[in-house]
Amino acid sequence: MTYQKCPIPDAFAVLSGPYPPDDLGFKSDQLQILSNSRDTPWSDPGMHKHTASDEAYMVLEGDITLMIEDERVIVGPGEICFVPAGVFHALIHVTPPYRGFVIRAPALDDKVSRDFAETVEQDPAD
Repeated sequence: MTYQKCPIPDAFAVLSGPYPPDDLGFKSDQLQILSNSRDTPWSDPGMHKHTASDEAYMVLEGDITLMIEDERVIVGPGEICFVPAGVFHALIHVTPPYRGFVIRAPALDDKVSRDFAETVEQDPAD
């Protein structure tokens, strides 16, 4: 197959990556796409970095607060935030209703975690 077309779901879904969980997503060792649509807040469990892949957060509706190293960055509708490989970051707050994507390339198992306590206090809104 030379291409795959699929609907954007109204929930969390892996649209592409090395191990898509169902028939909705497509297999790609080069590109991971996560789609997210939620009406409730959430956050990452801790800081992490990717040793060899870049990550981009694209917001369509709502907003997200990222902790990138020691800086809080708010990404709103129509904005994208790029996080290069090797930079610790975490999604620390989501303002619902939220719709957006996370795109990471290449799609490697290169995530390294670091506890929030080692960096800064978590957002009190969480």
